[in-house]
Amino acid sequence: MTDNDFIETFAAFLPADKAPGVREVLSSHGSVDSRNGKGGTAYGRVREQIADAKAEVEELKLFPASTSDGSAYKAPGTF
Repeated sequence: MTDNDFIETFAAFLPADKAPGVREVLSSHGSVDSRNGKGGTAYGRVREQIADAKAEVEELKLFPASTSDGSAYKAPGTF
């Protein structure tokens, strides 16, 4: 829909000067980008989540190479 289409369609509910702004928010891009809270779908938030996930993966990569010496540890071949 163009701005003019939007103005005409919602004329009974929305002042003509507000229609373009509302249309922008209601667009797919506007809707996704407006979810800017932690864990949201806004571009910046998704970039944060990707960076956090990459950092977590790097941390988890260290685990298989770590030495286990806790009380539950059983050395291979000692069962």
